[in-house]
Amino acid sequence: MRRRSRPEIYWREGGRGPGLVLINGWSTSGLAWPRAWVRSLERSFRVIRVDNRGSGYSRFARTPFTLRDLADDVVSVLDEVEVERALVVGVSMGGMIAQELAIAHQDRLAGLVVIASRPPAPAYAPPVGSSLLLDLLAPPRRGEPLESYFTRLWTMGTGTGFADREPRSIAELVSQIVAQPTPRVMLMHQLRAVNGWGHA
Repeated sequence: MRRRSRPEIYWREGGRGPGLVLINGWSTSGLAWPRAWVRSLERSFRVIRVDNRGSGYSRFARTPFTLRDLADDVVSVLDEVEVERALVVGVSMGGMIAQELAIAHQDRLAGLVVIASRPPAPAYAPPVGSSLLLDLLAPPRRGEPLESYFTRLWTMGTGTGFADREPRSIAELVSQIVAQPTPRVMLMHQLRAVNGWGHA
């Protein structure tokens, strides 16, 4: 296996077995996965959860960056932990990174799972008239605690009725985000990478 330079990003791992990489979406670190689900995966897989550039402990990685850079970061982690091929699961922006991995580093994938994501431009056209992104970028209201702020944002970002049916899931996600919030400037760097995907 050809080794690249040492990874610029942080990752955490647990379990034993075939490699399984979890790539989270915009604004969230590798902490933000359901804990019980991760524990169940670790019974069968070596689970690797990355902090994408800008998020978690990777907030000090170089900027600006592209989706290809984020995919290359995952490959650098695989090299560092000596995993030749891994099943890769990506959600939202993480699904875009996973697709870019499949495009640029097909030989490193044992399988690919893409959740709640989209293809690169020009195959993707943003919806007209949606204000969700602007809502998600809005800062907390005056005096609003972070827990309330992120609960409000992620309730908006989930399917209709999900937050009412799964309040404990929302609370767990919010606690994980509050533990390692992504700085606003890094949110913009990630958003630029997403918006530039496929335009190069």
